[in-house]
Amino acid sequence: MSGAVLLIVLGAALLHGIWNAIAKALPARLVSSALIGLVYLIVGGIGCIFLPFPPAAAWPYILVSAAVQTLYLVLLTA
Repeated sequence: MSGAVLLIVLGAALLHGIWNAIAKALPARLVSSALIGLVYLIVGGIGCIFLPFPPAAAWPYILVSAAVQTLYLVLLTA
């Protein structure tokens, strides 16, 4: 594994921990989930502008990933 990939994976783990800490620290969990969703929207929107469109074969994986992430956020909020 290259050093860049290792840094990206560790950065993702750090962000995941930060999201969970924010979600648990705010007393209004629905508000914290909405804020996290807003950040997802902003980052995803920027990605849509600057990154190439995914190939058709990737869309089933993208949709399943989005569904799992949504379920995770709903369960985290509960």
